[in-house]
Amino acid sequence: MGRRVDTTVIVPKRGEIHHTKGLRTRNYRIIQTAPTGKSPYKIIQGQLGFMTSMIPYIEDSSILHLFEPFHLGGGVLVTKLLTNSKFILTLIGSTTYDPYTTTHKRFAKYMKYIMKYADVVTASTEELAQRGHEQGYEGEIEIIPHCVETKRFSPVSKGEKEHLRKKLGWGSEDQIVLAIQRLHPRKRTSQLILSAEKVLATDPNVKFIIGGKGREMEKLQQLVQHLDIEDSVKLVGYVPDRLLPEYYAAADLFAFHTLYEGFGIVVIEAMSSGLPVVTTNVGGLSDIVERNQAGRVVEPNNPTMMAEAILETLDRKKNHMLSKNARDAAIQKYSIEKVCNQYQKLYEI
Repeated sequence: MGRRVDTTVIVPKRGEIHHTKGLRTRNYRIIQTAPTGKSPYKIIQGQLGFMTSMIPYIEDSSILHLFEPFHLGGGVLVTKLLTNSKFILTLIGSTTYDPYTTTHKRFAKYMKYIMKYADVVTASTEELAQRGHEQGYEGEIEIIPHCVETKRFSPVSKGEKEHLRKKLGWGSEDQIVLAIQRLHPRKRTSQLILSAEKVLATDPNVKFIIGGKGREMEKLQQLVQHLDIEDSVKLVGYVPDRLLPEYYAAADLFAFHTLYEGFGIVVIEAMSSGLPVVTTNVGGLSDIVERNQAGRVVEPNNPTMMAEAILETLDRKKNHMLSKNARDAAIQKYSIEKVCNQYQKLYEI
């Protein structure tokens, strides 16, 4: 039996934290600090909140593991210098590395300074590791991906799939293309809708279910109406976390258009559910999808190319092969057990 490890997880106060009830029973404690943001005031508030939260645990801290230095890096660094704890930094993307914002440029020196004091640096994809080196880190960066609950997100039998479709109001004979994403300008969901129009011109039995909320909702609804495809393209709004496994299990393919994505949790959730993926060739998505032969990656802002990839991937024979590859990759590379074992080795160094 391994050693008991007491873990304190410090996160910003920003909405619901999933699965914390179970974590507390396994020597975890969850502490929420002041919310963080992009403004200097919010960033300083977040750093101070972190340091205040750490005060009761400073003497007992042996490892500090920071996921993304943008918001809490300064607070972690001060704690590191006070305690001489082992400092592990994981690069996960978000605003720090998003080329469609100015944040990663403005904080390049800050990032370089934080990385300088890290004992170990990891990244969720090779693309993010490369960006870490570009920002000045000279040491080795180990690739440790995000994980997915492979038991919760898993394929279902044909009968169960029909039952779920009936429950969700989807046609049993339709081919369902599912998209789950924020309706944000960076995602360019409009390009997926334009792709849908082209797919429907070839195969009217395909249905697109787009889940998510965001400031582009009204604009996207107007686009669907303008293209006269309301019967086949449904913007269903926010899908609660508890319903996500049902949505994935009832679909045939997962489509994800974005201009940048450090990793893409929804992509590995879809793969774990046995869905082939069609996505854009940006960020770390190619590492996840193409390298695992779990679908197709296409250039962003190209509805014709995405439509062709969707139609090709929906082919029954090819869909079955890609579905198996997707599920196998989720179990072998992205399962909680696999990823936790990788981190456990870092903690024991």
